[in-house]
Amino acid sequence: MNDSDLFYSIPALLKHQPNQNKDSLLGKGFLTRRGSAMIVGPAGVGKSKFTQHLAFSMALGMDFVGIKVNAKSRVLLIQAEDVIDDIAESIQGFVSQMVGADKILISELTTNLHMATVDMLVGQDFTKLVDRFCQLSKPDVVIIDPLVAFIGCDLVDQGAVTSFLRHDLGSVVRRHKCGLICVHHTKRGDKGGPAVERAFGGMEFSAFFRGILDLTGDSKEYREVRVKVTKRQRQLQLADRFGNPTDAINITMGKDTVQWTRNEQCLDSDSGATAGRPRKVPQVEVDRAIAEGRAGGEGEAEIVGKVAGKFGYSRKQAGRLVKLAAPGKKGRS
Repeated sequence: MNDSDLFYSIPALLKHQPNQNKDSLLGKGFLTRRGSAMIVGPAGVGKSKFTQHLAFSMALGMDFVGIKVNAKSRVLLIQAEDVIDDIAESIQGFVSQMVGADKILISELTTNLHMATVDMLVGQDFTKLVDRFCQLSKPDVVIIDPLVAFIGCDLVDQGAVTSFLRHDLGSVVRRHKCGLICVHHTKRGDKGGPAVERAFGGMEFSAFFRGILDLTGDSKEYREVRVKVTKRQRQLQLADRFGNPTDAINITMGKDTVQWTRNEQCLDSDSGATAGRPRKVPQVEVDRAIAEGRAGGEGEAEIVGKVAGKFGYSRKQAGRLVKLAAPGKKGRS
């Protein structure tokens, strides 16, 4: 490659249609070939199961909980933590929910999905293995779960992290013209700050990955997970139950099977005065539901549950609304 090949042509840029290219794998340019995305969340929230079902959906070209999958993709999933029982439970739950006895879809899943467990290689040794796997499976997307198992350096050493992501792993993705999804952990004891910076380690994690999905959950609720797009929200094109653009949805994993479903009442964006309330639910309706519950002698916990279920709030949000609507309260914060 000549140095001149690295420069962009201004006329070509003026003709280019952003986020309209055939290399888009998810959404409208959220994940593209040679591009990357990160799924981040605390331990136990369901990152691996969420990622696996996203991988299965991409292999079949099926949308996943409102995430637009643009075409059937050859998927290479490399993981380090789940044992065969976990993986079998996950794929059986997906097939039961989304495929059933359709032999054609099962055949396509078999052809397009390649999964491997790697637990003894890190750093350049790992990326060399990824390169060999890509030569064998010819993937459209490579998924790595979790990134910390393979990076092989101090996560706050920005130089080492940059070398691994941009040079070692990034060069493999570019060479094979595939997309990259990495699963990563949030900082322990995270107490806020910009949502895009919740990934454990230095700023390179939020800088390198083009799109970021942030998973959070209430430890008191079984597998109730909030998925928030904290980087490239517009490109993922999530919509709420009214068809309005949103950057956050609620999903639930079944208690008896690994099956993800999207809650009918999904959260809206955190931005603006609505702070998570669906745009077309008037405040008077929420207040009326709370008042009716109190008039009927229901306890606070029961009222909170009904408000959460009816209007799509988390229990924490619903609890705040119920407290604000208590007799004697003036206005809402």
